[in-house]
Amino acid sequence: MTGFFIYREVFHGDWHKNYIEEKLDTLVQSTHALVGSSGWQYFDEERPLSEVPTFVPHSTIHAADLYKISFRNEERPWSIFIQSGFFLNLHLYYENREFLSVESRGVESWNFINAQGQERTVKYYLVLYEEQRSIRLKNNWRAGVAYQIGVARSFGRHFFAEGRLDAGIHFGPPPYESPEPPAMVRRLPLKSSLIVGWAF
Repeated sequence: MTGFFIYREVFHGDWHKNYIEEKLDTLVQSTHALVGSSGWQYFDEERPLSEVPTFVPHSTIHAADLYKISFRNEERPWSIFIQSGFFLNLHLYYENREFLSVESRGVESWNFINAQGQERTVKYYLVLYEEQRSIRLKNNWRAGVAYQIGVARSFGRHFFAEGRLDAGIHFGPPPYESPEPPAMVRRLPLKSSLIVGWAF
């Protein structure tokens, strides 16, 4: 049994971005006590890159080798079956790595006397940041033990339909846990399925 599950496409490559933050602090000149601050603000129109998830699923290829035991009365079209065996998954996903560094920083200060005759010091801070984002497509092979239980209904000699409940256990941890990966890649994969087919 094989399956192929496709998810969404995302940007794949490297991004580089520079932006500047500034801050203006006002202090008492004699004690350097802070009496006012603008807080950190962006200097111009440039902004950091928008947030994206660290992991984004791309696709999963699933293959299984199962042994089937069927409980069927030849006089009735309904049957119950149990399958067990091994499965192998190839899960592809995007991994996002972020890097932020300070390229340069500067501080300027000057003194003044306010309207009340108080001596004040102004400090102006400017910081240039370089942001890097690297998104790469990764692959993760995982094997496990599979179990299935289901009900089948035949319609004549060839046409049939099956409803299945699939469960399993993976060997080893999943490639990531946040966000939760697709059902077939989780530690304990569990899913239901409906199969309609034609038997020769």
